[in-house]
Amino acid sequence: MPVDYYEMLGVSSSASKTEIRRAFVKLARALHPDVNPDPAASERFKHITEAYDAVIALADDDGKSSTSSSSQRTDTHPEYGTFSVSRRGEDIQITLLLSLQDTFVGAERDITIATTEVCDSCRGKGYISERLSASICEMCLGTGVVFGTARCPMCGGSGGFGLTRCKACEGEGRHPATRSMSLQIPAGISAGKKLHFPADGNAGIRGGEAGDLDVTVKIKPDRFFTREGDDLICALNVSMSDAILGYSIPLASFDGDINVVIKSGAQSGDIIVFPDRGFPHYKTGVRGDLRVVLNVSTPKGLTPKERQMIEWFRDIRSHDTSGVVALSSANWMRPREEARSKPPRHSLKP
Repeated sequence: MPVDYYEMLGVSSSASKTEIRRAFVKLARALHPDVNPDPAASERFKHITEAYDAVIALADDDGKSSTSSSSQRTDTHPEYGTFSVSRRGEDIQITLLLSLQDTFVGAERDITIATTEVCDSCRGKGYISERLSASICEMCLGTGVVFGTARCPMCGGSGGFGLTRCKACEGEGRHPATRSMSLQIPAGISAGKKLHFPADGNAGIRGGEAGDLDVTVKIKPDRFFTREGDDLICALNVSMSDAILGYSIPLASFDGDINVVIKSGAQSGDIIVFPDRGFPHYKTGVRGDLRVVLNVSTPKGLTPKERQMIEWFRDIRSHDTSGVVALSSANWMRPREEARSKPPRHSLKP
């Protein structure tokens, strides 16, 4: 009894090539050995493949393109997920090292990244048409494989009919490249923040949209300044004599010099605040403060004369208004009048 290939595929003898291909795709996805382990299904798959090869050569072309106008056309298989003609490019993640001053005033940085770009030979399609009626395979949707790894039985792995895989990009529609670009760093950005640049990542596969570029900011430590929130912090070392007598000193900040006035009697840990001289908020522009933290240093390695002067100063300061003076641990307080009756232990020679 003759075999009716049309009946085997479930189409009429007047079916167009597009209808025959769609019918074969539907059956193949249910009977392919990678999907259906039943030996009977495997045998039937061989028969429908034979039927397809026989009837597709005799069918009339209806003149309609078998491909979708969308570059993002997909077909979903219940077990193997989504097969796409095109796929979005991967995102690129890089780290950019900046100085603290760069983040204070803003900066422009030129970078070079390893990426992928659209293939010029095939214009990102991944294939080159040999004739006007060329079309992408409906079963594998241009990938040349089905169910992840199996070679497409409809197009033989070519990805289409009348199509030649682009040799320049190996059918991906993109090729490795390096790209230089200029990045604008906003003033006030802090460490760990990410700058997002849409569509500046890797080119998509076979016409897919490009990925994004994400730049993570890292900041080098500064010798003199640190940052707390939007405040700029500076630790200023002050000698003991300057802390006692008071003085002023110019401080070179990121946005110009500031005159820091140290008042007489300054102590370690004292903070001098300069409003609106800190970092601008990188979104609102509102500025923080500059805080100068004093660190009064005690001198080391005194000369005999310096030590004599310090001891003399201590004795003078011991006669304070509290009415007591520090002495030995055995008798650590004496009335001020008794202390005054005795001459100081040290005196300065003229």
